[in-house]
Parts: sequence; structure tokens; C-alpha cells
Amino acid sequence: RGFFLIGLPEETVAAIQIAAARYGFSAQPDENSEHIAACAGAGACGSAFYETRTLARRIIAAAPALFDGSLTLHLSGCPKGCAHARPALTLTGSAEGYGLILNGLAYDQPDERIAGGRIDFAIERLARSIEDNRGAGESAAACLTRLGATGVSKALRQE
Repeated sequence: RGFFLIGLPEETVAAIQIAAARYGFSAQPDENSEHIAACAGAGACGSAFYETRTLARRIIAAAPALFDGSLTLHLSGCPKGCAHARPALTLTGSAEGYGLILNGLAYDQPDERIAGGRIDFAIERLARSIEDNRGAGESAAACLTRLGATGVSKALRQE
């Protein structure tokens, strides 16, 4: 995610932001990545079933409807949930693929299971469901809460 640097001369800020972004750190407070809590993921953790940071980049590109600031997306490579200990919209990795948990923790029972090869499709369907069902002035989090597990599962299963 990011970190704070204090006491820097103002003229160095732009160069530091560029360097931070080059190394994968969040450089602006309004970046969509600020609403994602991702563990180290596969390749950095022996327990993880998927590359969380790679999936985060794909989700940011494919599902902007999720990033209105109303929710945190927790990408957990396994059910331990190391990166985020509070309820969130959570994708947990498993040997079978992914578990989608609405407003829950990584070790909670998934509301929906997604086969590994279908994750991009599922994320696109989830974003489209929010776009299609969100009421005027309604946040993404409120829309998902209103749709509930049944509504979200139905949206993910549509072809």
C-alpha cells in the first residue's frame, strides 16, 4: 500500500512520488489501490493460492464501480486474512479457486465460490451488477448490502 514521509523539502515531493509509484507504492491518496488490502500473495507467501497484487491491478482496470470509497476490497491469498482483519468485500484463495465473501473476513464461509479461470469474468459481472443496480446516490457498499449474497450470486452466475 503506502507509507508517509515527513519533513521533505517541497521540491522533492514529485520525484519521490514517481519513485514510489515505480516500486508499486501508492503515491496519491485518491488512487483506487488505496481501497484494496492485499496480502503478499503467491510467490511471496507459501500459503497463498494466487498473486494478489496482479489480481488487484486487473480489478482496478476492470471494475471501477467498486472504488467509490465506500468499501475495502480484501484480496487474501488464503483463508488466514493477514492483510485485513476487519470485514470487507473479500476474495480468498483456495486450491479450487476463489471464495467471495460479502462484508466478511477471509476465514468466513464464502458467499460464492469462483473457479480460478473465471475470476476475471466474475469481477466484471460484479462491477456490472453494481452499475446496473445502484440507486441514485447509493454507494457500492450499500448496493452490495442491498443485493445481498443471493443477488450477488445470481449476478455472478449470469452468462
